[in-house]
Parts: sequence; structure tokens; C-alpha cells
Amino acid sequence: MTPQLGDTAYGDGQRLVCGAPGEYAGSVEAHFLPDDTAETDAAWIAQRVEELVKNGEPVRDGSSTRPVQYEDCCILLAARGDFLAYEEALTARGIPVYADARENLMEAAHIRPLISLLKVIDNPAQDIYLAAAMLGPMFGFTDDDLVRLRAQSAAMQKKAQEEQGAKETGKRASRMSLYGAVLQVVQNGDETPFTRKVKDFYDRLTALRRMARSAPAEQLLEEIFVSTGYLAALGVLENGAHRREDARRFAAFCAQTGANGISALVRAIDAAAQAGSTGQDTVPGGARPGCVTIMTIHRSKGLQFPVVFVGDTARHFNLSDTYQPVLLHREYGAGLRLRPEQGESMYKTAAYAALASVHAQETRSEQMRLLYVALTRAQDKLILTVPLGMTKTGNPFAKAAAFLAAGAGETLNQQAGSFADWLRAALLVHPFGGPLRRLAGDLELPFVFTESEIMVTVQEAQPEPETPEQEPEAAEPVPADPALVAQLQEGFAWRYPAAKLAAVPAKVSVTSIVHKAEQTTLERPAFLSKDGLTAAEMGTALHAFLEHADFASLAAAKAAGTLEEAILAERQRQVDTQLVAPEIAEKLNAGRIRRFAESEAFAKICAAEKVLRELAFITALPASAVLTAQGASAQEAAAVQDEQVLVQGIADLVLVFPDHLELLDYKTDRRKTEADFLSAYRPQLNLYALAIDKRFAPKKVTYKGIYSLELGRLIEA
Repeated sequence: MTPQLGDTAYGDGQRLVCGAPGEYAGSVEAHFLPDDTAETDAAWIAQRVEELVKNGEPVRDGSSTRPVQYEDCCILLAARGDFLAYEEALTARGIPVYADARENLMEAAHIRPLISLLKVIDNPAQDIYLAAAMLGPMFGFTDDDLVRLRAQSAAMQKKAQEEQGAKETGKRASRMSLYGAVLQVVQNGDETPFTRKVKDFYDRLTALRRMARSAPAEQLLEEIFVSTGYLAALGVLENGAHRREDARRFAAFCAQTGANGISALVRAIDAAAQAGSTGQDTVPGGARPGCVTIMTIHRSKGLQFPVVFVGDTARHFNLSDTYQPVLLHREYGAGLRLRPEQGESMYKTAAYAALASVHAQETRSEQMRLLYVALTRAQDKLILTVPLGMTKTGNPFAKAAAFLAAGAGETLNQQAGSFADWLRAALLVHPFGGPLRRLAGDLELPFVFTESEIMVTVQEAQPEPETPEQEPEAAEPVPADPALVAQLQEGFAWRYPAAKLAAVPAKVSVTSIVHKAEQTTLERPAFLSKDGLTAAEMGTALHAFLEHADFASLAAAKAAGTLEEAILAERQRQVDTQLVAPEIAEKLNAGRIRRFAESEAFAKICAAEKVLRELAFITALPASAVLTAQGASAQEAAAVQDEQVLVQGIADLVLVFPDHLELLDYKTDRRKTEADFLSAYRPQLNLYALAIDKRFAPKKVTYKGIYSLELGRLIEA
């Protein structure tokens, strides 16, 4: 940069060089592509990303190196307009991608079902939102189901009128809302697969509405995610990691705006949708787990990635400000285009021409600073894609070389219309720019003195597919073969031999498997005082304390004989860090925590090499194991023994030892005996163990235990 362009004079100390001090040397690549289309650029970058990951290209990891991963790669573009082309190119190769595009989260197709459900929880008498929620992936109703629901409701309503003798000539029954139709089916008492499906939906919706009365918004959203499996469903869709991240961002927005209840949350959602922003759209945070990131250069300021692609370098600078009828400048005033007294065409005044030149220079200066940002985001590898720009009538390399050979490089820079123009000129005078100098006619050019190494390649255009000289003649119609017709009819009459699998869900949560019939409510009994807590809430307080407790500090306090003080101090720490609400923490039963610290379960925790808390998993398990956990017979389980089901869950504690694993689960419910706990939770722990074995292979779970906070002892499962 110079004071004339870029507004900053960078000396030798700020010169861009490849690599960094030390033994590890990064690399820079510049690849010249045959054309300037976004599709060509995107396809080449997607192919290069695939090659880097497949070949295990090394990137730094502390003092050592490791193979590059998708999340290490970032594609920087000048504008968002071509994001879609790059997303499609990466997706076509099976590469997960996250486009940091600041889209309106409320308009995303995978967020709208959540919004519809929240609006129904607030007020179910909204037909459009209720239909959207029922038809969405969370509840699985079809269009035919809603038609059937309406028809069945209308028939029930007509029958009830006839029985009451309320039908009058010319009087039509009032149209019932969709929620009214649901209630009518629920109250009718008929038992069919369809009515059971409607009743199950009603029960789940009612539980969520009860929960919304007292639970915070983030807890409500988490319950929706867990009970419906929506996050897991998003994860298996195309670009699933991006969709899951959006769902989490939406939950964060709800947590911020839903403090005053579900109605206030719905109003905040409507306001954000109208404004086109949640106020926290796509917060810049670098890489998304498992995804190649696409973002604008502006958004990349302050971020770094191991591998950075700078693409779309042929995009022309926006010089529209230089074409306005009136040009204004904060320092140089105004410039006008005028029309002569006789004539139609307008002419530029000297002031206008001067200001147009000033605006153009300022635009190029800003673009040069932006290019500097893009070139300094890479930690290990910088990859540039530049179009050749070669046409039958023009050779940009020959033009640039002529300017450089004449010592007019500054003039060339001030005439540039894109990043590509600057990159071509800079690489022409680089010692490794031989392939480009040959394209320029091998002119004698003054090389820039630098020790940096840049790999420069020129990509050949792909040959056009040959088209047949003559269209083939249309074939004569062939009479139907009776034998073939009979074969087709037999094929269409085929019945699926594994029809029993239709009853096995493709994806379930462990909690729903083991407790299909149990319902959880946080509704507060009327007899409690304002600050009173239900047994469920007190159980939640105990569980939350143990989830976040500093076991090492509690163990040290136990050894020193100051356990009581340590428990109170830990409770206060959790309140201060907003891990637990103060009103919940105040009701914490410290005696049960003390009893836990003196138990065999706590001794196991202290002896473990590593303690993993709230370990979430989603994995494929044998369908036979799932059906067995649901109480199916051995015969039913054997019928699907070769099939897999996607299972998700969260394990309270996984204790990692050098040669094995141990699984512990806290339980706060008031089951009377050890046998009651084993009967209720042994299937759950068995499924947890299967999933954890798969994740930590070859280590195996050798011990499964249930710690009852009510009984105060560890029960081996």
C-alpha cells in the first residue's frame, strides 16, 4: 500500500510475507482458473477442500501438527451474492458447509416449525400455526390426517346436534377450530390408531403448555428438542450441522427474550420477524464444528483459520458513486453535471471530474485494505483463486507487464477494477511467477525481492462435450409384450417383507423408550406459597447442583473436615455464575449432598482418571435392543434383529479409567426400594452402555450404577 492507494504507507516491517518465524512453514498457493464465473471458482475450491482433507494436509496444533479437517477451512468472498454457488458446490461433494450470511433466522424453513409450535403453546386456537406444527417433522401428521380430523369432527358435531334436537331448518353449525376438532376426538373415547395419534399429540402439547407456565424459555426449548428429537432430525438433513446451529441460535434468542413468559416470547418473535433480525444474527465466531465456513471478508476481521481460500476475486469494485448526477465529498465539496442551453446531453464539470476521481480512488483504497484483511486471515495455508481473464481480444497479463516494464505500476494499481487485477500484477513480478510471465510474452520485468514462496498454477479449461451432428430418429412404437405386462403387474403387487419394521421408529430418545407412558409437569400446586417448590423442582435443584459441582473441591473439603462449608460455598458459586437460580439454590437439601459425598458413588468419581458429565450421544443401536427396552417380547425383537435405530440420550456421568469405563446416573424420584429403581431404569442404563461402548471403543463399560438421592445409596444395575 501507498499513501496514494490504501491511504497507508507500509514499510518493510509490515510487508506481507509467506510463513512465520520458527521451524514450521506455512504455504501460499495461487491458482489461475480458465474463466471468471462463480460456478467455476466454487467447483475448483470444493475439489481442493476435498483433496486437502483426503490427503491429510498438516496444520498446526500447538507445538505439533495434525491432519486438516473441514472446520479448519474458510472461504472468504467479497460479497454474499454468490454464497449459494459455493454452498452447492461443497454440498455436491458431500462436504458440510456453514454460510455465515446474516440471514433472517425467523424466515429459515427449519426454524418456522419451532415458531409455529411456540405460538400454539401460547394460544392453540390458531388454525394456521396449529396445522403447521402438526404437519411439521416434530409430530408427523399428513395432509390426509388433517382432512380426516376435520371430517371426523364435523360428523361428531352433527351427531351431537341431532341427539340434542338442536338442529333447525336452515341453520348451519358453526365452524369448529382445528384445536376444537382435536379436543373433540380426544374426548370422544374411540380407540383407533388415528385417535391414539391425535391423543398422543394432545398429551404432548398439554405437557408443553403446562411447562410454559413456570419454566424458563430455554428449558422449554430444550424440552421440545429432547421430546421431539428435532435437533437429531435436523442433523441428518442436508447441511445438518448448519441447521442444528441455527436451532441453537434460536433457542439462545428465546432465552434472552422469553423471561416474561410465553406470550412475551411470541411477541418478541413477531417483532424480530418484522424487523428482519434477531439482534444476534450469525455472531462471528470462526469455525462451526465439522463445517467449512463461508463468510465475507468484512465479517472475517479479527478471525483466523488454518486454511483460507480467497475466492470470487474477479468481482468488480462498486464504483456507482462516481456516476451520480451530483457528487458530494466531506472535504472537497460538490461536483455537478450540467446541461448546455442548447442540447440534450449533459457534460461533466471540472469539479465533477475531480470528485469522480477522488471517489474512485477512495473506493479502491478501501478495497485494497479489504484485500489485505483477506490475505492475513490464514494461519497455515492461503489459497488464492484468480481468473485468467484471457479473451480473443485481450490479454490482461500483457497489459500489466507493459505497465510494469515501463515503471508505471502505480498507475496500473490505480486503474484496477477487481482484486484479480492487483493479484495478476503482483504475481507477475514475484520470483515464482514464471507461468504468468510466459503468458505475458516473457517481457523483462523487475522482480520484487522476497524470500517467500508461492505455488502458481494455471488451470486448463475443460473440453466442451461433443454434441452429435444429427439427432437420432424417433423409434417406432413397439406393441406391448403380454408377458412383460404380467411381470410388471406381479411386481407392483409385491408386499414389503419387513412390514413389521414399520412399528419401529427410525429415531428415538432413551427417555421415551423407557418411560413411554410417563408425563412430566412443572405445574405448581395451588396450596404452595409464592416461594414454595414442588418435589420435582427440588429434584431439579439437586440434579443441577451435582451437574455443575466441583468434585475436586468437595473431596478436598471432605478430607479436611470442612465439607459442610464447602457445600454452601459451592452452592453460592453456582448462584453467582448463574448456573442455578437463587430461589432453587435456597431450597437445596444440603444433607443429601453431604450424604452423596460420603457414598460409594463419590468415591468412584474421585478415583476416576476423567469425569465426563452430561455426555450427549446420538448413535445407531440394534432395533432388537430398543424393542426389548420397550418391553417387547423376545419373538418381536428377533424379527428385527438385523435392523438399526438412531438413539439419542444424555448420560449423567461417565467415569473414564485406564482400562475401562463406569456409568453412573443420578435419580431424584421417590421409588421405595432398590428393586423399583432397577425395574424402572436398568433398560435405560443398558442402552446408555451400548452407545458409550461404541463411542469409546475398545474401552467397555464394566459397571453401571444408579445413585438414589432419596435412598442415599448406590445401586448396581
